[in-house]
Amino acid sequence: MSTATKGETASNGRVKEIKTVGVVGWGRMGGEMGRRLMHRGVTVVGTDPSGEAVEWMRVAGATPLTVASQVAAAADLVLVVVGDDAQVRDVVLVGGERAAEQGGLTLMCGGDPNALDRCEPVFAAFAKDVCHLGAIGTGQVAKTANNILLWSALRADVEVLRLAKALGVAPGRLRTALNSGTGANQPLVDLGMHRLRWPKKDLEMALALAEEAGVDVPLVRALEPLMAELSTDDLDELR
Repeated sequence: MSTATKGETASNGRVKEIKTVGVVGWGRMGGEMGRRLMHRGVTVVGTDPSGEAVEWMRVAGATPLTVASQVAAAADLVLVVVGDDAQVRDVVLVGGERAAEQGGLTLMCGGDPNALDRCEPVFAAFAKDVCHLGAIGTGQVAKTANNILLWSALRADVEVLRLAKALGVAPGRLRTALNSGTGANQPLVDLGMHRLRWPKKDLEMALALAEEAGVDVPLVRALEPLMAELSTDDLDELR
């Protein structure tokens, strides 16, 4: 997710109060962010290439606009909430998950810290933590690092629970025990709630960044096909 601010500046040089927020990409996460903002009295405008998403936007009470440039003109702050670079190009250049649902996102951000401070009231509608990592681009590095750990833990959880089940230990009981021990991890707590939409994209990004940095990541290379073979049914069987 990326953000941009605009608008008049007050006498102290700060951008005036953010009253209208634009959401570019009204999917599961973008839609939840938009709804939470509206619950706080914020005016929301948005756009999405999908006609179905535009209808969801209208039903939720946001104002659909045709292209991202219209959103930028109408909003004091724009949230671009899409999955990858190709989707950024689609929503910006072409016309028209669970933490977001609970308002508990952790935002990993790079850029001007003063700009992030100005956005804090908006972020508070859907995020519990806003972490500033440094210059532009560092947020993507942090997000990629987080996702490597997420999918590594989930794949390990699956293999452990499959082994336990084959040896006669109920996966549900074992999960409770493991989450009280040193092997505890959040993906194990949330097992069965993962929708597995993003492992391929996340791990491809990790491999691309590693190649660019000249760092060998054999675990990530091995993890990509292991995650590709998993389905939500596999997770449901181990709850």
